Amino acid sequence: MLKKKRYVIGGLILVIVLGYLGFTAFQDSSTYYYTVDELLTDSELDTGQNVRVQGTVEIGSVQENDDTREVQFVLTHNNYSIPVVYSGIIPDAFKEGNDAVVEGNIEEDGTFRAHTISVKCPSKYVAEE
Repeated sequence: MLKKKRYVIGGLILVIVLGYLGFTAFQDSSTYYYTVDELLTDSELDTGQNVRVQGTVEIGSVQENDDTREVQFVLTHNNYSIPVVYSGIIPDAFKEGNDAVVEGNIEEDGTFRAHTISVKCPSKYVAEE
């Protein structure tokens, strides 16, 4: 009887630990996805809060600094725009006029500090009408 209780208690502990690990992993990966206009008009958003933002890289706005591996550009959507600063390796498909998704946070001065850039693939594989 004592052996059976040990297995039941051990199983319950294992289920609780696995549930907790699954929950925390889901929380980390469930960052909300905004467009630029939604981000700038959301009054409940805190500076420093991690968010994903989708928009179009404004033509003529990309400035790269090869020494610091930093790129600055403007992300736009529905006549709203936000300056973005990113340090790191830039994806090959990152170009002016393409859609991009950046993940990071808004700083006090209104600049979006990105730690991840994802580029949306152009729809060149969609059949023409």
